[in-house]
Amino acid sequence: MKILEFDKKRLRLRLVPESVEDLYYLTYIINKGDILYAWTKRTLKIERSYRKERGEKIKVYLGIKVEDLEFSEFVNRLRVKGIVVDAPDYLPIKGQYHTIIIEVGKEFYLEKQELFEFQLEILEERSKRVSNVMIISIGEENSLIGLLRLNGFLTIAEINRTTTKDEKTFSLKKIYEPYLREVFSYALRIIDKYSVDTILILHTSIIKPWLSDIVKNMHIDKKVKNIRFIVVSEGGISGIYEFMRRNDVMKILKEARLSFEITQVNEVYDRLLRDDKKLVLGLEEVKFATELGAIDKLIITDSLMRKVLDDSELRNLIKNIEKQQGKIIIVKENTEHGLKLKSLGGIVAITRFNVRDLMVS
Repeated sequence: MKILEFDKKRLRLRLVPESVEDLYYLTYIINKGDILYAWTKRTLKIERSYRKERGEKIKVYLGIKVEDLEFSEFVNRLRVKGIVVDAPDYLPIKGQYHTIIIEVGKEFYLEKQELFEFQLEILEERSKRVSNVMIISIGEENSLIGLLRLNGFLTIAEINRTTTKDEKTFSLKKIYEPYLREVFSYALRIIDKYSVDTILILHTSIIKPWLSDIVKNMHIDKKVKNIRFIVVSEGGISGIYEFMRRNDVMKILKEARLSFEITQVNEVYDRLLRDDKKLVLGLEEVKFATELGAIDKLIITDSLMRKVLDDSELRNLIKNIEKQQGKIIIVKENTEHGLKLKSLGGIVAITRFNVRDLMVS
């Protein structure tokens, strides 16, 4: 994320998203009631004596008061809908609805009503350069290739094995080599497109004998110097989940947001198993703990956080937690660990002292 301008006193920002992940994180930064300015297209309506006709689309710089956001990872864009509050005099559309599309590389200007501490942390984190880590999870029947991002694993390609057993000569090499070459052919294209600097190859034991040779023969090792081979029990998405659960993944992904989120959710479940009294679950328990000034760390799913930011009463909850020096941690719901958090109500908190007994009394 490029931060071209940041006036902390007036809460004004000029930003340019540099990746799809930046678009995702903007859903936390842009809130209902904020004013967003950007170049956009608007269809002119031509007045006739007997009817109105739709004219051509023109490029225009508009300001809208934000009412709703929709992030679409599949088309790599963020749709921001709101009411027009600023427009050129020749375009009488103030008070009407308009949707501004924010895409990678598009500059926009934002006037915020308020700016939370956790939002400042997101902006700081996103403004830092993040290395591109590619994961190739090779199964015996199916493989996944994707990028490890700060908000999770982004699948780029899925490849199914089409070669079958030779009826005359049973040869595992003949079965798997064409399949592996197809997988790494996809990988080569992704390496160039996304400037990959690290590859983690997850594979089962049966495939291991041919991997090193194919990586060398297809010159993968010349394009990317940092390549690691990691044995998993299954490939595909199961291999990725297995890899994420391992302890050594934290060393490999120590600077990635994903590893941080996994650690936080695992800590919650560890405390649950120990029946830790410094753990509260669900919105009502979190509200109670906040009133006591007890929140040390709030962990919440991204979908629930967006609902919180759209509700004035719940926004005060976040304000109070930050005033109490509590830490806010947002977890992407569409992940294995995010679904685990959702099963607990989507919001939990670790407290500074025992509040559970106070709730019972």
